[in-house]
Amino acid sequence: MTPEAIAWIDTVAPEAARGRTREIYEGLSARNGRVHNLYRAHSLRPETMEGADLLYQAVLHCADNTLEPWLGELIATYTAALAGCRYAYVNHGANFVHHFPDKARGRRILDLMWTSLPREELDARTLALLDHARKLTLRPQDMNAEDVAALRAAGVDDGEIVEANQICASFNYYVRCLNGLGTALDEETGLFPA
Repeated sequence: MTPEAIAWIDTVAPEAARGRTREIYEGLSARNGRVHNLYRAHSLRPETMEGADLLYQAVLHCADNTLEPWLGELIATYTAALAGCRYAYVNHGANFVHHFPDKARGRRILDLMWTSLPREELDARTLALLDHARKLTLRPQDMNAEDVAALRAAGVDDGEIVEANQICASFNYYVRCLNGLGTALDEETGLFPA
């Protein structure tokens, strides 16, 4: 892949987009000023590009979510770290730090998370959610009712369990799309604002 390549496959540049791809690109750039590489990597199949974005918006940016935004981003970032996806780790790690109340501590958590979970930096509720994400990512066949009971015991309500499950499950999809197509990091990192 050359330094200017978006992915290991052909992609449609925003200025060359036509039809449905152009329509979707215009919607994406209106929201955040540009079309990020993760969308450009889907540009040969615009319906999957749009579907992936609709899921992303519903999972992480729904006004009805009750998980703190930093916590949703942390679950996404940890899922990316577990899958070795630098693109999602860098972008959603930046979003996590942006939303986290203590920026220095957030940066410290992020710097450690690529190689290990910084347990001493996190409270029991957060650790329970991240342990759940780890098991769901690495051993989904072993999930059971006790995993949900452990989250409830840590103070996570059922709606938040659904949110966390959706974040982890969808980011397992996204990181495989990104890694599978060799999607290059954008020049600017951090997807906030969405």
